[in-house]
Amino acid sequence: MLYLIIRSAVLVIVTLLAAYQDWKHYKIPNELLAIGGVIGFAFSTSLEEVLYKVFGIIFLYFFGMLRLMGMGDLKLWMVIVSFIRFTDSCIIIALAAFFLILYALIRDTKEARKVIRLSIWEITHLKKVQVFEQKRYAFAPFVFVTTVLYVLTVIGRAMIH
Repeated sequence: MLYLIIRSAVLVIVTLLAAYQDWKHYKIPNELLAIGGVIGFAFSTSLEEVLYKVFGIIFLYFFGMLRLMGMGDLKLWMVIVSFIRFTDSCIIIALAAFFLILYALIRDTKEARKVIRLSIWEITHLKKVQVFEQKRYAFAPFVFVTTVLYVLTVIGRAMIH
């Protein structure tokens, strides 16, 4: 239990620092991500766990070639994989994306609706997705929030058992 709490606390601290940097500068320092990744791997308890993490990070490397998200955000996702299972990290990122979309819809309703309508029209009529200029949002703060929710859920489940 202590191991779980320490690992979770370090993960939360790394994502908090990344969120702060992303919010302030729209950039997450590579040094922070490298240190976080090394620490995450240090928490591994078996060679099998290390290999699963490596395969998850390799998958994310190739996923990054699609350029669907910023490289700093992708590297932050890789750091999260160094701490927890790949499937759990996907849940964190998916929820963070959901919260970011919700935030954008609430904050910039008119522009967001236009972007959604344009994207749906392009996909259905042109059968392609076009890249267009859009507002910049820091994604790491949303990753931090969902990481905290994940950690609270995991620790809560561990305390029940």
